[in-house]
Amino acid sequence: MLFLASNLRESRKEYLLKYADKPGVQDVLQKFWTLRHRVPAPENDIDWWIKKPFGDLKDFVDNFDSRKRSVRRSDAHAENAKKYGAVLMDAIDGYEIWYVPSYEAAVELGRFYKNVSANWCISTDEPKYFNDQYSDSEFMFLIREDPKSCPDEDLAKLALQVSKEYDGSDENDYKLWNSSDYDISRDDEYL
Repeated sequence: MLFLASNLRESRKEYLLKYADKPGVQDVLQKFWTLRHRVPAPENDIDWWIKKPFGDLKDFVDNFDSRKRSVRRSDAHAENAKKYGAVLMDAIDGYEIWYVPSYEAAVELGRFYKNVSANWCISTDEPKYFNDQYSDSEFMFLIREDPKSCPDEDLAKLALQVSKEYDGSDENDYKLWNSSDYDISRDDEYL
């Protein structure tokens, strides 16, 4: 362990000597040292950066996304869902309201977004449910902004299924599914 620490100090000194004439090199290196444990190889190795121009390390440090990995991953799923047509319509009472027009968007938001997975068949590896079995329905997902703080995990994600023929005259034209894939639209316990 002492050998490794000694090598790291020497590599740091070597980097500082090589780029001593660059303004801000001390600050850039200090920032790198604090974030390197959050970065995969080879970007976490100062010996890798010493072979590159100083501007590359500076850009890397300045543009590093310091949010938690789980937040970055969740945001990536939201962006993917948008690419598949999903639209974040609003946020009301702690829920994000998403219009979900495609199977791919249903998978991104239902299974991966916010690092909480719902058990809806329309979000499984089987596209036939969304594309065939429920092709006569439209979907809106209500997803807690902070699912971990939801007192009932079954309410962290909700799927509102509305018949494309909905005219308001038939209460069976819509269903509200909880995260466990249970229809709660007429369940007194939830309403």
